Amino acid sequence: MVNNLSGLALLCSTGSILVVLGIILKIPPIFQIILLVIGLVLCIIGIFSLVKMLLGEKSK
Repeated sequence: MVNNLSGLALLCSTGSILVVLGIILKIPPIFQIILLVIGLVLCIIGIFSLVKMLLGEKSK
């Protein structure tokens, strides 16, 4: 469980970093949108996986 938890934390933090980079970097708007979307998708996947893992552990 600890390995899964650290992997999901890494996934969420990577998504957050991509979102921040998409906001602060002076790059063309299309690349900013791509960074924001990829970061948001990674965060959502990480959060849903974390909730699924925690609910699965709680029901056992």
